[in-house]
Amino acid sequence: MRPFRHVADVETLSLVLDELRLSPVLALDLETTGLDPHLHRPRLLQIADGRGPVAVCDLQALGAGGRRSLNELLTGTAVKAFHNGKFDLKFLLSLGLKPRGPFFDTMLASQLLDGGLGERRHSLEALARDHLGLELDKELQLSDWSGPLSRRQLEYAARDADVTFRLRRALIPLLIREGLVEAAKVEFDCLPAVAEMEYAGMGLDRTAWAELEASARKAMEVEELRLLSLLGDGAQLCLFDGVCDRTNLDSQKQVLEALRRRGLPLSGTSRRDLLPLAADPAVAALLDYRRQAKLVQAFGSSLLRYLHPRTERVHPDYRQIGAATGRFACRNPNLQQIPRDERFRRCFTAPPGRLLFSADYSQIELRVVAQVTRDATMTGAFRRGWDLHRLTASLMTGRDLSEVSPQDRQAAKAVNFGLVFAMGAARLAEYAGQTFGVALSEEEARLFRERFFRHYGAVARWHESFRFDDSLETRTLCGRLRRFRERPRLTERCNAIVQGTAADILKKALAELPPALEGTGAVIVGSVHDEILVEGALSRAEEIVAKIGAVMEKAGTGWMKEVPTPVSISLGRSWGKAPPS
Repeated sequence: MRPFRHVADVETLSLVLDELRLSPVLALDLETTGLDPHLHRPRLLQIADGRGPVAVCDLQALGAGGRRSLNELLTGTAVKAFHNGKFDLKFLLSLGLKPRGPFFDTMLASQLLDGGLGERRHSLEALARDHLGLELDKELQLSDWSGPLSRRQLEYAARDADVTFRLRRALIPLLIREGLVEAAKVEFDCLPAVAEMEYAGMGLDRTAWAELEASARKAMEVEELRLLSLLGDGAQLCLFDGVCDRTNLDSQKQVLEALRRRGLPLSGTSRRDLLPLAADPAVAALLDYRRQAKLVQAFGSSLLRYLHPRTERVHPDYRQIGAATGRFACRNPNLQQIPRDERFRRCFTAPPGRLLFSADYSQIELRVVAQVTRDATMTGAFRRGWDLHRLTASLMTGRDLSEVSPQDRQAAKAVNFGLVFAMGAARLAEYAGQTFGVALSEEEARLFRERFFRHYGAVARWHESFRFDDSLETRTLCGRLRRFRERPRLTERCNAIVQGTAADILKKALAELPPALEGTGAVIVGSVHDEILVEGALSRAEEIVAKIGAVMEKAGTGWMKEVPTPVSISLGRSWGKAPPS
């Protein structure tokens, strides 16, 4: 292992920094007193440059003056390499330190190389073993870093920074070989934004959420009684021993038996089984009950447990490459699953004098399809600023654009999203009902499918191009790799390309936002699929809107040559877009 130098006074730090300023690459790692940057503190900052000893800087001993000197180094032009960099960046933010890129993250690099297969682990220990042949002992990771430090602890800390430096050197040729340099840059550049939105978190109105949960629970109970009544159980009373002889709505077997007693030809009680029979009052009531029960279960009092004791905000954990396509995933809590219903989103609020800005790409996945296929009709519609769902509705029904009804547009929405991902007629009819509440017969779905591909011929040819494609990988427009263990279905290929490219565009925008918003006091507080959430001052709202719009619309231009990527921005005191008074 490379030797280290313990830096615990400003004189030694000055000497070390003089040497490190000349280094083109710095591998950084932190040892902290815990995992929460709002409750715990960073103790050591280790810096390896692959030449001299690893600098193990005692942040507690160095104080504010030492941190200012370190900040000059961290904002210099050297590449900053991390492993799981968002963790370190959040703790550095807690000290007021904001390293500037370029960045490199060995964990993200490994995930990119994996291509969504999920066949390997991406921990520092796993990468050291796989790429360097080293076995790392992580016993001291959870040791006490708050008091006097032993030599073993200092050696442990220095080793991780040195290993990160060596891993970067080992991973670069692999990224080049796999054509992942551009995709890696997108991911690495996005690191500060991910750290910022986790550290900042979102405000949650505890009282409003509790009231909403109580309302949802009451609605669920009303639906429960209505359903039991329709199943013939509503009038039954509990027996003297307290056991109620009624259908257990959580038992699929009992619910199925009760529905069959109504003469319904069901083989199961899944949503797919139930939707074709949704005209039956009991089936409709069961679907309503389950929807309410899901809201209570997923978004009830459990969300309040995530309110931070110090900040009184929720700080989700975003997995930057959370899906095989490259899309974000979110947990603790999963804000990406918060219903779009304004009642729920209105509970997420900005503090007095500030607003939440919600910036959403318009029909981004369909725009990606237009770019990938270069379909003339689709591309032309987007260039003219038309609503593609209305256009498709017009083409499917033969009505003029001005005569398209909201119901026609909703059906066209199902057709657009279903058919660009190569659904057959039967699956399209099912998808329209499940996802958009549109009742389509299989014959109608077949007719719409035929008309869709007649008008969007390049999309049909794109699908056809995969018919004899036996390759086990796809690429997004920026080169992100999606690997498959076996020949993928057509829908999987299309989804990987389209959803992955949309994720690339969003991450490109996230990367550019922090520097664009610098000096405005605005911070990124969340990201939900094709949407970015920013919190900023009411007094600077116009400036913030302009900067967000400019950055997001520019983000996709490198890959979206023929199709614009407009952004819709709404703002208010809550995510529910209540306007400021």
